[in-house]
Amino acid sequence: MTTRRAITLFVTFLLIWAGCSPAQAAYTVTTPLGQKISFETVPRRVVSVYPTASEILAALGKAEAVAGITLHDRAQAGLEDKPIVGGFAQPDVERIVALQPDLVIAAPMQKSSLEALAAKGISILYMDTLRLSDAPANIRCLGAVLHSPDIAESIVTREESSQRLITEKLARIGERKPVRVMRIMAVLDDTLIVPGDDSFQNELIALAGGVAPQFGADGQAIRIQPDQLRTFNPDYVYVGDLDPSWVKERLSGPEWGGLSAKVLVFPSDLICRAATNYGFFSLCLSAELYAHPFAQQNLQAYKDVILSKRPVTLPFSYVAETAVLQTRVFDFPAKTLTISFKSPQQVLSSLDGWRSNITTAGNHYSSPPSWPVTHHVGLDASNARILALYGLEAKTATFLYTGADMDKLAYAQTESDGMVVGAFVTAGVSGNAMRAPVDTGRYVEHGTINIILLTNRQLTPEAMTRAMITATEAKTAALEDLDIRSSYSGKAATGTGTDNILVVAGSGPRITMTGGHTKMGELIAKATYKAVSDAIRKQNNIIASRDIFQRLAERKISLQAAKYSAVSSTACSPQEFAAALERTLLEPRYAGFLEAALALADKTEYGLIQDTKSFSAWCLATAGELAGKEIHTVHAVFTDATIPPLVREALNALAAGIYYKK
Repeated sequence: MTTRRAITLFVTFLLIWAGCSPAQAAYTVTTPLGQKISFETVPRRVVSVYPTASEILAALGKAEAVAGITLHDRAQAGLEDKPIVGGFAQPDVERIVALQPDLVIAAPMQKSSLEALAAKGISILYMDTLRLSDAPANIRCLGAVLHSPDIAESIVTREESSQRLITEKLARIGERKPVRVMRIMAVLDDTLIVPGDDSFQNELIALAGGVAPQFGADGQAIRIQPDQLRTFNPDYVYVGDLDPSWVKERLSGPEWGGLSAKVLVFPSDLICRAATNYGFFSLCLSAELYAHPFAQQNLQAYKDVILSKRPVTLPFSYVAETAVLQTRVFDFPAKTLTISFKSPQQVLSSLDGWRSNITTAGNHYSSPPSWPVTHHVGLDASNARILALYGLEAKTATFLYTGADMDKLAYAQTESDGMVVGAFVTAGVSGNAMRAPVDTGRYVEHGTINIILLTNRQLTPEAMTRAMITATEAKTAALEDLDIRSSYSGKAATGTGTDNILVVAGSGPRITMTGGHTKMGELIAKATYKAVSDAIRKQNNIIASRDIFQRLAERKISLQAAKYSAVSSTACSPQEFAAALERTLLEPRYAGFLEAALALADKTEYGLIQDTKSFSAWCLATAGELAGKEIHTVHAVFTDATIPPLVREALNALAAGIYYKK
C-alpha cells in the first residue's frame, strides 16, 4: 500500500468515525429563579445584557462563547472587542437578533424590552442578584449551562475563602466597637441614593464586620433624607464613581449635619454588583475598617508563606534565576517578580536610588485588601516582612512595589546587532492616571506603572540615567497612543504619578549612550513601549480600538448629563433620550464623528487648531443627516462646562438629530 493511499484511508476512517460518534446529550438547567431551560448543545453564541452575567462568563473563561454584550461590559477580560447591543436599560433587540444568539442572558427588569426575542423563539435565561446568596447560585448556574461546573465551583470556593478569612481575623480581634458603614450611590440636592435594607450590599457590610443602616425601606436603591443620615451617623461611607473629596465636602455641610465620616473609594464594578468578587470586596472593606488590628502580626490568622514559584526564562548571562512567587503576607495574597544575579550588580532605581552589590531585584505586588494594612505599617516595615519571607537582606536586595497584579506582568524583548533589551512592566491606569502639568499632587504611593530594564551590555552610570529618560518617553508614547486619560481631570495622561523604573547595569560590552539616537536607546524604547501597552491591556483591558462609550467615561462625560428640557418639555423622558443617543452611537458613522470631536478637542485645547468653523458646519450636517432634514439651529442640551466645547457641540448635534428625526 502506498503512503498516499494509507493516508487517504486513515482520513476517511476519521471522517466516518466522527460522523457516527454519538451526539452530545441534551440537558436541562434549573436557574436560581426557578426557570427551566433545555439545551440540545452547549450554547456557542451567548448575548449577555446583564453585566453580572457578563462578568461571570468572563471569569468562567467562556469569552469565546460570548457573541454580544452591553456597553457596560467591555472592561471584562476577553470581552474587549465583543459587539455591543446597547445599554443595560435599553438593549437593542434588532442588534441582538442580528447576532443570531442561541441564548440571551438578562435580568427580570429587562423582560418588557426583550419580548420580541421570546416571540422569535430565542431562549432567554433570566437571573438577578438581590441577596448575597444569589451570587454563588448564579455562578453555579452559568457553570452548569456552559458545562464548566468545576471552574464555577473554584470561583465560589475562592470567594468563600475570603469570607472565612474575615471571620477568622475578626475573631482574633475579639470584642470591638461597632463600626457604622454605608454605601452612597448618588448625592442629590436634598436626598441620598443608597441601597435598601434588604440589599446584598448591606449584607457585604455586615460580612466585613461593619454595621449597615436600616432605613425602613427595601430595594436595590432608595432615597433617604438628611435627618435619616444624621440619625445613622456613619463612621465610614464608600462610593464608586463619585469624587470622594466632593462627597466629603457635601456631607460635612450643615444641610447634612456636618458629618465627619471617612470616605472610601472602590471600583464601581466591584461594589455595584455581586458577581465573581463578592468575597474579595468584603475582604477589602474589612481591611479598611480594621487596618490597625489587621496590621498586628500577633493577630494574623496564618504565617507568611511562599505558596508557589513560576520560573521565567531570560537570555542574560548574568541572571542566575528569574521567577514569579505567589505568597501570602499579612494574611493576604501577594506576588513578586524576583531576578537573582550570579554576581552583585549596580542598579539605578527611581524608588531606591543608586544601589551597589545588589544580588536580587524585583517587583512586588500587594493585593488590594493589604493596602490599608501596609499603609498603616509603613513601607520600611512592609519591605522587611517581604525580604524576610524570601530570605533576603535589605543591603543586597531592591524592589519596586505595585498594586498591579503580577499575573498581568508583561515582558517584551528587542534585539539588534547582537544587543538585547528586556523590559518587565506592570501597569494599572484605571484609577491613578494623571497629566503631569495639569493634575494636583495629593498623596504619595509607590509604583503603578513599574518598569524593569535589563540588557546584555554593561551600562555605565550615565547610560543607566539616560535609559530612564528613554523609557519614560516610550511609556508616555504608549499612553498617548492608547488615549489613556487622567483619572482626575480627564485630560491626556502622561503617567500615573506613582511610576517607577529600575535599570540593571548588566554585563557585556560597555555602553555609555542610551538616548533616542542610539541603537540601544531605540531598543529600550521599543521594548518599553510594547511592554507598557501589553501590561495595560492585561491589567485594565484597555485597547486602542475600545468603544466610544468607554472613551467618554474615561473623560467623565455622561450621556445622562443632558438637560433635555432645553429642547422641549413635551419630549420623551431623559432616560429614553439617553437610550436613543446610545443607539445612535452604536452606529460606526456617528461614533466616528464623536471620536473625531474628542481628538479635535485635545488639539484645540493645546492651541494646535485655531479655527473650528468647518467642524461646526460638520456638526450641522451630521444633525441634518441623522434627522433626515436640514437643520439650522442646535439647542444646548449638553451644557456642562467641564465637557470640552467641541465635544459639547458634537453631542448637541447628535441630540438635535435625534429630536428632529422624522
